[in-house]
Amino acid sequence: MTSDNDRLRAVFLKRSKISQREFGERYGIGTAGMVNQLLLGRRPVSLAAAVKFAEGLGCAIDDFSPELAAFARKAASFTHEIETDIDSAIHPNRIPVLTGEEVASRSRGKEDEPAGWTLTDHRMAEGSFALRIEDTQMEPHFTAGDIVIIEPIAPAAGGCVAALPSGAGRAVFMQYSPKTDPVSGKTEFDLLPSNNLYPVLHSTEGNIRILGVMTEHRSYRRKR
Repeated sequence: MTSDNDRLRAVFLKRSKISQREFGERYGIGTAGMVNQLLLGRRPVSLAAAVKFAEGLGCAIDDFSPELAAFARKAASFTHEIETDIDSAIHPNRIPVLTGEEVASRSRGKEDEPAGWTLTDHRMAEGSFALRIEDTQMEPHFTAGDIVIIEPIAPAAGGCVAALPSGAGRAVFMQYSPKTDPVSGKTEFDLLPSNNLYPVLHSTEGNIRILGVMTEHRSYRRKR
């Protein structure tokens, strides 16, 4: 009979694009050894571990453990405090995790299967996505490896946005700073980096499309 661990291992091999060590650190499961023991069936999969695997793999708990999923649904009916977390794992609001290049590619109408998915705690607007930070232009607040959830809503001054400069091969993630032209009265904007080694982008110097606003920041600090 196929066990939860066997099904989990099959889903992991199919969906995960990162190492067991990085997966364990990123989603709070533990060391590479711990992840490996769970995948090989040397440790039983707990409900807590199931929720973390479901988040990291962008799947439902049912995909690898119908029994744990049923238990989670029952637990949710008795415990208000965990209802949101459990429900999001069983019926995930999945959004794709994309690189800046993949975002640019999608804006041109090319939608390949993303390398990964993540879950959100609430329903997102259509077109929302998770952007993986790959550079240092927003350090020290955002570092490479972090994920920001982008929702296609109107930006506000001081907020962080994902944007696509005309002709660029990748989307950028920067701070939105609107301004009004004193002559024309037209609203323009600058995109500001936190790291002053990078340039400010001006909407007056080329078309820049605002793709959405950051609504959540997931910081992943490597253990030393």
